[in-house]
Formats: sequence, C-alpha cells, structure tokens
Amino acid sequence: MKAIATAERRIDDSSQQWKELVYWHRRCAALPNFACNCVCTECIFLEIKFGCGRVENSNDAYKCCPMAFNNACKDSFLEDSYFLQSRQFCFCGIIVREGYRCEEHSVITEDGYILRLQRIPNDGRSSRSGQKLPVLLQHGLLQSASDWVLNSRNHSLGFILADAGFDVWLSNVRGNVYSRRHVSFHPKSQEFWAFTIDQMANYDLPAIINFVLNETSAPSLHYAGHSQGTTIGFILFSERPTWSAAKVKTFHAFAPVVYLGNTKSALRHPMIEMVGGYEFMPSTRFMKWLGGKLCTGKTAFLCQNALFLFVGCDFLNFNMTRLPVYMAHTPSGTSVSNIMHFSQMIQKGEFKKFDYGSHENKKLYNQPESPTYNVGNMLVPVVLYWGGNDVFTVESDIMRLSKELKSTLSIHYYHDSDHVDFVWGTNMADGAYRRMLELELIIICLNLLAKYSKIRQLACAIILFIIYRLGSVLSIVVLSKQNGVKIWLRGLVYLLHVVVVFCFYSLSIIFVLVCSCHKGAVTQMEHFILKTDINRSSIVIFIAHYFVD
Repeated sequence: MKAIATAERRIDDSSQQWKELVYWHRRCAALPNFACNCVCTECIFLEIKFGCGRVENSNDAYKCCPMAFNNACKDSFLEDSYFLQSRQFCFCGIIVREGYRCEEHSVITEDGYILRLQRIPNDGRSSRSGQKLPVLLQHGLLQSASDWVLNSRNHSLGFILADAGFDVWLSNVRGNVYSRRHVSFHPKSQEFWAFTIDQMANYDLPAIINFVLNETSAPSLHYAGHSQGTTIGFILFSERPTWSAAKVKTFHAFAPVVYLGNTKSALRHPMIEMVGGYEFMPSTRFMKWLGGKLCTGKTAFLCQNALFLFVGCDFLNFNMTRLPVYMAHTPSGTSVSNIMHFSQMIQKGEFKKFDYGSHENKKLYNQPESPTYNVGNMLVPVVLYWGGNDVFTVESDIMRLSKELKSTLSIHYYHDSDHVDFVWGTNMADGAYRRMLELELIIICLNLLAKYSKIRQLACAIILFIIYRLGSVLSIVVLSKQNGVKIWLRGLVYLLHVVVVFCFYSLSIIFVLVCSCHKGAVTQMEHFILKTDINRSSIVIFIAHYFVD
C-alpha cells in the first residue's frame, strides 16, 4: 500500500498539464521515459484516475481499464510493479495490448489440481461467431503459457496462429505460476508437489484436451508442444493411442524431449537430488526482481550463461532487449520430483516412468524397474522440429526417436537454432512456424476434400500451397513499396522462387506416385530429399506418406 499511497500523493501534486498528458496518451508506454522510469503503480493509477475513472479494487480496475495493467512497464522491474506482482493481469494484458481478445478458464483434473488456461478466441481480434479450428499450445519445462506470446505479434506463435484463423488455447500444467491450486492440498504442502511428467501426461493433458473440445464443440484439435510439452504429449499419445488419435489431428513437437542419453545439459549431473524442499525454481518476487537486475546491462551475460548450462542458449536469434521480459516469466516453477525424473531419463538413457526405487516400484508397477514408454504405439501424426545448437536434445537422440515413431509426417532441422529458440527466437516466424502453417493448410485441404479422389485432393493441396506462397509475394511487394525498393525486382525474385518450389514439389510427388506405392520407396526418397533440402521438402514427404498409406 505504500507504493499506492505514493502514487496517489504524486497525482495530487501533479499539474493540470501532466493530467492532460496522461489522459490523452492513455498508456504508460506512450508516456515520456521519465514517466515509466518512476514507480509503475504510479503510472497505473495515473491512467486509472484520469483515463478510466478512479477505481479502488484492482480487479475492477482491470475490467475498467485493462490497458493499465499491460506490459507497459516491463522494463522497470521495480518491487511494486503490477507487471511483476500480478501475473493474472499481466498475461491477458499482453494479449489485449496487441489487439486480441483474451479469455481465462479453469480446469480441474481427476486428482484435484486446478489448472488455468488462456484463450485467444476465434480470429483473436474479432467477436465474430463461427467455429474455428482449435489449437492447443503446451509450454516447456520451467515455463508457462505466457512464453508463446512474449515476442512481438509477428514473432509469437500464439498471435501467428490467431491471425491465421485458429482458435488458440494456451495451457499451464500443475505447479507452474498459473496452476498452483488444488481442491485439497496447499501449495506449500508436500502432497501438492508429489508429481512428475507422468501425472501431467495422465491427468493434466487429457483434462485440458477434453475441456477445449467441450468448449469449442470441435471433434478434434491440433496440438503443439515445446520441450516438456512434447514429453507429456508423447506419453499420453503412446499410452492411450486410440483415444488420442480420435481427439488430436496433428502433433507438432518443437525441440522434442524423449531420449536424453546423449544430452549435454547440466541436468545430466545427479546433483539435483541434493536440492531441498519440494518446489524447484518457483516464480517469486525475488526471482523476478533478480532476473530484472541480472539480465540487463553489463550483467546480462549471467542470465545467458545460466540458460546455456541447461538448454544451450546462444542468443543468436534473440531480441536481446527483451531478455529481461523473458526472465520475468521464467522460471515458472515445477516440482523437485519432476526435475529428478528428467535426471533419471538422462542417467538411464531411456524413456521411462518415474523410478521410486525397487520397493515402491513393485507396489506401483508390479515390477522392480520402472516401465518404459513405447512411442511406437502412438497413432497421432507427428511433426518434429529440432535445432542444431540444442544441447538438451541432441541429434543422436532425435534420430533415435524418429526411427521408433511410426506416425512421423516430417522432420524439420534448423542448424543455427537452440532449445528455446522455438518459443523465443525471432527466426521461427519464417522457419518452424511457417512450416507448421503450411502443413496445417494441406491437412485442412485434404480433410475438406476427403470424399473426392486422392488426385483431386493432391491438386487442391498443391494449389493451396501456391496461393499461400503467393500471399507472401504480395506482402513482399507491399513492403518493398513502403521501403522504396523496386517492386518489380523483389516481386520477380520471389515469384521465381515460388515457381522453383512448385516444380520441386510436383516432380517429387509424381516420382513417388508413378514409380512405386511401396513404403520403402518413400523411405528412400526421404533420405535423398532430406540431404538436399530438409525444411522445404518435408511437405513432399508428408503428402507422399498420405498417398502411400
């Protein structure tokens, strides 16, 4: 309350000119630098008092003036900043600030955990009715749903999917900053933190998927996970293959974490067992303050090195000015048991359930060793995305995973990307995110024409892809005009690129259809094409698998 009192006192002492300035600008981010460099609560109360009217209750204030609780003061990192204190306002504030609508929902799992979901409904910026394809984004280890929207609108997957017309759902698993509630247990109790990825996969993810499908009345959804989000996806989809195949159309696995026997991450050392308590790296005011202090200026390298130890973060594809923003939301907390589970996966080199010791294992699993998950049982079509600079999930482990999977549609490799680039990297908008949209467009087209012949479906898929690429041509032309570049030159270059891509795709698909309908031919084509153009040709492999199957 001290900060609030200070803010009110400064408001009373301010001049009429200052009041008019605040009223007309309406947003802290639009005020002069000296305004946001002061206490953020002052900035907020100024806006509430003169922009929306005086509201005492913070919840009512958010409803009255949500822009006051947005990410405007993100670079302040002061103790009494609402951006850092109140994440329930901050999350939707980030989304609303970008011009999208935001909803929040709660889901109760079978074992009593209360999870929070955020939603960017329909096209994200419109209240128009009409069913959209739901897509569920699941965050990684020590992260939260906010990581999908921390970059700008053009570089955040949550916003990109919303602009593409998807109904975007962002979920939070038990134990992170948004899902620290239980119907019976207190977050400070030992019982609350008795979970690992096993429980996230068996309880959290099914409850979330069922909730999204019930809310949207959609028969199925698209699932995209990063890091730990892929792990729980592989567990659920392999343990309940029939159920999953009926509810999940596609599974996009960014930096998939399944086999970790060759990881170079610091988690390979069993020192994690020495960590006391039950919660690991919680999201606290001190951690957020520390992140704000250490991740700026001359000490920013400390944050870089800390991330590098775990995931190989080289920051080549980062907007470094937003590093304090990332660290204000990371870590988001998990259980010590969950970290120990990943450590066990590293030490054993296998994809197993949590090892409680031979005595407890016999009680739970009826065997002394913890059971192994069989990813080969999975029926959900999966697309793998991985980076060459990732020290957490390395090439040998990814290749082992791809060989054991029987439902792989395509594999995408980004040689200059690391583990966290798939959520924070600015290179993903034209990389993995574009690949994801291209594949989804083809899937939508094939589903719409399911009653027609496969030749017509193939033609539609190719035409739709060309239209998608031509849309990029038009955007390049518009940008060229704005930047004073010769329009015809850039447009011609990009148009030639589209023609070359079209010919490459067409010839590859015709080769598969004409030469053979045997799966071995597709496998041979995979090895040939992946060596020449691993990213662009993945769609060819996807269509080839579809027609051969």
